[in-house]
Amino acid sequence: MKMLICLRSDKYLHPPILLGGLIAKNVGFDIEVLVVVTPQGYVENGESVLDQVSQDLRGLPLTTSLKQGKPAKIIRKHIQQGEHSLLIFNKNRIQQDAFGMAAMKAFWKCYDFPILITENAKPQVKNILLCTGGRNEYLLEYGAKFAQAMGANLTLLHVAAGTVPTMYTGLNEFDETVSAVLQADTPIARYLRHAADVLAKHNVNTEVKIRHGVPTDELVRETQLENYDLVIIGHTHAREGLKEWLLGNLTAKIINRVELPVLVVSETLKRKK
Repeated sequence: MKMLICLRSDKYLHPPILLGGLIAKNVGFDIEVLVVVTPQGYVENGESVLDQVSQDLRGLPLTTSLKQGKPAKIIRKHIQQGEHSLLIFNKNRIQQDAFGMAAMKAFWKCYDFPILITENAKPQVKNILLCTGGRNEYLLEYGAKFAQAMGANLTLLHVAAGTVPTMYTGLNEFDETVSAVLQADTPIARYLRHAADVLAKHNVNTEVKIRHGVPTDELVRETQLENYDLVIIGHTHAREGLKEWLLGNLTAKIINRVELPVLVVSETLKRKK
């Protein structure tokens, strides 16, 4: 397996390299680092970034490349030509950073493997938050295998939107206990029991949490209340006009508001592989 870490040439960013190296050691990835120099940039700066990368990733299987041009075009072409299993780049507030936006646009067009957006990366990944709003079998399997490889605890957070009828959720009260909900005979309860079983099969220490409200708000609140190192979310690669915009917008909102590394796993991955 090979990961691709995309860096900008004008500034060395430590979080993607720190987290990429940590994942490579635990999961068994080879690392490829792509440094992009914008048309107005200086190649010398990119070379300095690559020198620092080589020092920080010393001892790991590493290949590097330096290219100059429009970031979106270069990244998209590089993704299409490679056999990558993970893409990593730093957030830098995606909606405010031209390089981040270019990387995201390139990724959405080549979306067939997970993407990790780093921010405030820690030297270890011991507590993972996996957020699910519905059935996504591949997300569960991927999250379980990733947590197992990293030796991490995993919290499964399910957020039931306020507009969902209680007959489907079992959430009649905001303070209803998780154990009571899991014992109910509702679609969500059955799904969460199944999810817990999937995670248990991979010997992952798991806790289930249920929230009722706006998914983005509840996810952000959970990351602020607990000490997580990384968040995993799913993404539906829709191509249906308004649906595509809404789903893409929700993913972007989560990435932009969560002050932690976010690993985005596409629901289409299982069908493509």
